[in-house]
Amino acid sequence: MNKCTTMLVRASYGNVDILVPTWASVSAAISRSYLGAKFEPENFARKTSKHIEDEIDAIWKSKCAKNDRLYNASKFRLAGCEMKQDNLVLHLGLTCYKDLCGTNLSENFSLLQAKGTKDFSNKQAYMSDVLGVGLLAITSDACLVVTRRAQWTGEYPGALDRPGGHPEPSHIFLPDGSLKPDYSHLKTEEAVLQEVGVGISKAGGRGRARNK
Repeated sequence: MNKCTTMLVRASYGNVDILVPTWASVSAAISRSYLGAKFEPENFARKTSKHIEDEIDAIWKSKCAKNDRLYNASKFRLAGCEMKQDNLVLHLGLTCYKDLCGTNLSENFSLLQAKGTKDFSNKQAYMSDVLGVGLLAITSDACLVVTRRAQWTGEYPGALDRPGGHPEPSHIFLPDGSLKPDYSHLKTEEAVLQEVGVGISKAGGRGRARNK
């Protein structure tokens, strides 16, 4: 058993999968040196078809008609991960919030998963699987810090939640896909990891919206 395996467990909460550090690990954290990223937008993109895109467009138009504060933006897609020597390597592509609404958050998500299983032996093949980041903040007097989501948000409006959000590809990439000047001295994967916010600490985790 390698170092990363002993420091991580996969936990599922509702439709979210989270990689959680084990409390028994050294400092209850995953060191940055044990983490990596393989950023391949083409290889790690979701599968699609004209019919699926038409469905996504229809869902998005309907949501925007009901909520004029919604807007689309690029997101990282968590396609999977692998253990490479002693490192946990995240497989990351690109997706967007619109695609999330039309796949993972769609009422027909189970049909997309069934199609993914049939076509690619991968139920998540057609899903957006946006990467989310969050933390569990515990105070010195053993209270859990939570936030309440705004009523206008597209996901779980008004629900209690942990502090968090989504890493933004637009923070590090220019429209042509090259790194912004502030990140140009870094390798692409290192810049992506910096935006994702890795390492994972005692109070944190990484997950994706992933329907059962």
